[in-house]
Amino acid sequence: MHSRLNAIRASRCLAILLTLAGPVCFAPTPAHAFTETNNYPKPEWISAAQSVTGTPGFFHHTFTNAPGNLKAILLVAGDGKISVELNGQPVADAEGRERAAGFDVTPHVRAGENTVRVIQQSAATQNRLGFVLELSSPQGRIHWIVSDTNWLASANGKSWTRVASHGLTSADAAADPFDPKRAFDAYNSWQLAKGANAATPAESLTMPPGFKAELLRSAQPGEDSWIALAFDPQGHLTIAKEKRGLLRFTLGRSAVEKVEVINDTLLECRGLLYAHGALYASANGSHVLLRLRDPKHDGVFDDAQELLHTDGGTGHGRNHVKLGPYGKIYLIHGDDVTLTPKATSHCPPNFFAPDQLIPAAWDESPARLAQRLPLGHLLRADADGTNWEMLCGGLRNPLDVAFNEDGEAFTYDADNERDIGAPWYKPTRVLHLVSGGDYGWRRSTATFPEFRPDCLPPVVNIGVGSPTGIEFGTRAKFPDRWRRGLFISDWAYGRILAVHMKPAGASYTGTSETFVSGRPLNVTDLAFGPDGAMYFVTGGRRTQSGLYRVSSVGPMEKEPEKNAAELAEENKCAELRKLRHQLEASHRPPKPDETRLTVADIWPHLSHADPWIRHAARVALERKSFETWQRKILRPGMIGGGNSPLPVTALLAAVHADAPWPEPNFSHPYDASLTDPLSLNFFARELR
Repeated sequence: MHSRLNAIRASRCLAILLTLAGPVCFAPTPAHAFTETNNYPKPEWISAAQSVTGTPGFFHHTFTNAPGNLKAILLVAGDGKISVELNGQPVADAEGRERAAGFDVTPHVRAGENTVRVIQQSAATQNRLGFVLELSSPQGRIHWIVSDTNWLASANGKSWTRVASHGLTSADAAADPFDPKRAFDAYNSWQLAKGANAATPAESLTMPPGFKAELLRSAQPGEDSWIALAFDPQGHLTIAKEKRGLLRFTLGRSAVEKVEVINDTLLECRGLLYAHGALYASANGSHVLLRLRDPKHDGVFDDAQELLHTDGGTGHGRNHVKLGPYGKIYLIHGDDVTLTPKATSHCPPNFFAPDQLIPAAWDESPARLAQRLPLGHLLRADADGTNWEMLCGGLRNPLDVAFNEDGEAFTYDADNERDIGAPWYKPTRVLHLVSGGDYGWRRSTATFPEFRPDCLPPVVNIGVGSPTGIEFGTRAKFPDRWRRGLFISDWAYGRILAVHMKPAGASYTGTSETFVSGRPLNVTDLAFGPDGAMYFVTGGRRTQSGLYRVSSVGPMEKEPEKNAAELAEENKCAELRKLRHQLEASHRPPKPDETRLTVADIWPHLSHADPWIRHAARVALERKSFETWQRKILRPGMIGGGNSPLPVTALLAAVHADAPWPEPNFSHPYDASLTDPLSLNFFARELR
């Protein structure tokens, strides 16, 4: 029955759009095709054409690089000892040709022309060198610089000639030092933490001037891999182990002084929150959200209460739990988790419905079919786990949620890396989560493009990555510029980014920059401690874990005072957010004696210039009985002419409405307006 209703709705909408638009042709967005540069590289063993045994060999190469690298990873192997310089700066020292040594050289690669210089010392008759430089872009494109016959060599560092090639390093596959199973590219840097007996040294991390990183502890045997952390009211740090249980760390000045096991039953706690005198634990492997309490105040959680059990898978599963405005508990889930029947929705029941008119065969795999709308979603409840509400959906795998000083919610959502290069690909992105929001993730080809009027845009697109923990720097003892930022973790590429936002209409826009980077640095979670420092842990997929602290050691610079124009713009945006909140209040059922906006109050905002206001108004309208406004969309002149967004916004509300829709009768004076032509300018802007 539901599938039939959805098909009818889809066909109605398509028929209306075809009627309004006239002739339509299918013109998909061009795909970002995989170019030759994305193929795995084929380095050659090179040497000077003439070399003297036991003397150094010199190699030289130049290349041009596009701006905006996500990561630059250097892999090098060869006879004897090897030193590498990039643009005159020493970046790597390696030895041997059995396995390529890897180095993160991102800070040393610049836009435009770059110069590589290699000095090799060996007792071999010919110094053979293998070299790979991976340049990854945020869009997923990879350009490789490899050792080949375009390089120059010298015996004295002055007279240069073309190198001699000794064939591909992969000619003997068993001995290839650049085999991707042994020498890891940027995306697979986390594999370097497998089997390691210590976390990456803090001295090797890169960060802006004025900050210092410390490694406080490497996970010891039996402590598992670490995936989440939270500070308790006493200033101790609670750490979630990947497999099972929780640890309590007592922190000293420069190291962890004491480690205690405080739970050994909870499976894979991806989220921890101390609030309302309790510890909330989102145990993904256990499929539950628990409230743990310590009634004896002896540090032991004797009282465990299940607040929510959810069905579904655990891959993109039950993620972080956070404290939000008005003391509410917020829980964010990935697209493998089935929406709990306990949750009331801020959207009409059929707001999230299968709406792909032309399905693709490869979307029907068992794993994808097991994912049910609304896919990834944000829930909230009272402190005791009652009154569950779903605020928004259409997410893929958001690991965390954070609130800014205005009480607005944000997340860092995952991309589908298998779709890179496809027209429906969406990068990892920071999203502003609002009531009734649909952020457009569906199964691959059904994913909504950002230009759809019923899909909310991102604050900022980040690019390829693997999102994990996020947190605003509100409580940080950092300079103002950083304290106002949203810090987001990228597990795969080993970095923490800072997102700098500014108000834009009723929402926000932003830019991002790298704050901390390392290799490997598979960050799983971060938080700000009572001392104002940033603490983060690495781990996941059974890798070696570490606990780090990042402190500000430079001047506490203040942001410059805003001028009158900037203050006026901020005030304007604040008023728009206030209007959005007023409309969003009508998304939920009214409380006793609570006054709500009427259809007449809501209707004018369907044509508001700000898309976030239009969205809030449309969802508010969808909560009203369709019978009270269905004829408004058919009145003379409502559809057709002008540049008002009202027609499309109202039609979207009508399509989403969970009620029968009268079939158009073109002899009726109201329905006859459906034949009026819609302004082509508006139609192109809103629907293309």
